[in-house]
Amino acid sequence: MTILLRFPKPLARPLLQHCKSVSSRPTSLCPSGNVHFKFHAHTYITKVLVVPKGAKEALESAHFPQVHEDTATQHSTSATAVPTIPSPAISTVQSITSSQIPAASPTPAISQTPPEFICTPPPTTQIPEAVINIQPERVKDLKGLINAYLSLSKFRLSALIVVTTMAGYVLAPMPFHFSTFVATTVGTSLACASANTFNQIYEVAFDAKMARTKKRMLPSGKVSLSHAILFGAVTGLTGPLILLYGVNAFAASLAFANIALYGGVYTPLKRVHPINTWVGSVVGAIPPVIGWVAATNTMDLGAWTLGALLFIWQIPHFLALSWGYKNDYANAGYKMLSNVYPEKLPRFCLRYCIYLLPIGALSWYSGITTMAFAFDSLLIDAYLLWFGYQFYKENSTVKARKLFFASLIFLPVFLGMMIFHSTKIWGHKQIEQNEAVTNKT
Repeated sequence: MTILLRFPKPLARPLLQHCKSVSSRPTSLCPSGNVHFKFHAHTYITKVLVVPKGAKEALESAHFPQVHEDTATQHSTSATAVPTIPSPAISTVQSITSSQIPAASPTPAISQTPPEFICTPPPTTQIPEAVINIQPERVKDLKGLINAYLSLSKFRLSALIVVTTMAGYVLAPMPFHFSTFVATTVGTSLACASANTFNQIYEVAFDAKMARTKKRMLPSGKVSLSHAILFGAVTGLTGPLILLYGVNAFAASLAFANIALYGGVYTPLKRVHPINTWVGSVVGAIPPVIGWVAATNTMDLGAWTLGALLFIWQIPHFLALSWGYKNDYANAGYKMLSNVYPEKLPRFCLRYCIYLLPIGALSWYSGITTMAFAFDSLLIDAYLLWFGYQFYKENSTVKARKLFFASLIFLPVFLGMMIFHSTKIWGHKQIEQNEAVTNKT
């Protein structure tokens, strides 16, 4: 027969001292040695393995001496503790009736040797000292520093953003100047690095709670917070300054506004409302506009067309990615559509895949591309729409991942087709053909 009794913390340690002093066997509460206890440090549960008659009264009437809270005593006790038989810790009291207690017997109720007394220390004392005192290894060499900066900049995401900026500059109906193109690319890259760095600075405590982000430079301690702030400040000032003196003030102001919008509005809004996804899409729509403005210094219909393309594309792209991390977002306290309104997410993905269909016609109407692109673009639109529809029909992580990877293929292919069909390229070819015909005649 087993009785499980729960003792409060102030009573558990005096009981331990009493058990040690009452007989030579440290496990005995009574001189007969028939009552044995097992202590669990977290819940302070005492397990009575064998209960003779009157054991309950002995527990209630026993006088336990006061024991001071001494951490050193705990450590010494745990050091000499002997392993015991497995027994689950139960935090609730299981009561029994008096009829269930067997009658007293002059012989012990169990024939085997009773288990030794053990008092398990708190979990912090069980962790090896080498683990407790371990310090995160900071990056010191040049290679590690470069990798740290690339991680803070979210290099792969920034590279995709910069590609859209380069495409915006190439598609603009203005002569191509290599020096302006390089300044636009470098300035936008530094601005992206700054925005992503400040995003991670703000979210370092929350990133540590997510499996996807806990190994980043700041949560893992490989880069100090002050070092990251310095890197974000330097890139955040250098990027817009390069755009200001190497391109124009319009492009510089857009880059600086994008840093502020991403770090100051989008990032804190992630813990407030799912609308943060649409605010983040505005941030992602600005880089191609920077490229267009760098070439034209104006915000005409072509700039708005490129911005609309990136804004619409980001919705299914990010929502599909966030579907697989909805539990992580919930644990970290983020208010994303995937964990707040998961039933609406597939519908939004399908809707914004449909919204991409008119972009080809709008590109032709705005003078960016030829009319052929209005029809050719429907092929790549249908490709993304198919995966969006599949995810809408089956709300699974597998379908969401397929939509995400399809969106990664869609964007560079779509931009490449725009450049191939651009009026700038085909206009130059037409001029060359006209000049060749003139020379022949």
